[in-house]
Amino acid sequence: NFLNDYEEGTFTPDFNAGSSSGACYASGVSYSKQLGFYRKIGKVVYFLIKLQVSSGTLKSGILQINSLPFTSGNLGSNDVAGSAYFMYTTGYFNDTANLPTAFVGPSNSYIQFYNTAGNNFAGSHLAQAAGRMDIWGFYFTT
Repeated sequence: NFLNDYEEGTFTPDFNAGSSSGACYASGVSYSKQLGFYRKIGKVVYFLIKLQVSSGTLKSGILQINSLPFTSGNLGSNDVAGSAYFMYTTGYFNDTANLPTAFVGPSNSYIQFYNTAGNNFAGSHLAQAAGRMDIWGFYFTT
């Protein structure tokens, strides 16, 4: 039955933007690359995201990538349903030895970024508004 629940496809990820104080970008982000690929096997979703922003205005809201293809599961008392890892990044971070950590929380369809102390990694913490981020990861669904 495990392989009876198999699916793969594409999705269009984006950073959280807009007038909300929680947004990491102001409205009007321009992307030169915006790709998402996923493979769902049973209750596990594996993904690859390539985002390249050509222009935008950074804000102080948490850095977040929206539009994951499935909502993550609620794993009870656990705070994490999945995680993401940097494959490649350019332009965004001054110190690539101290990249923020990324995770998918329970009952969410987005990835949020935190610094190593566990605090929000905001859009205003990025070195510049334009840059490229390629990440891969996985999370559990219900």
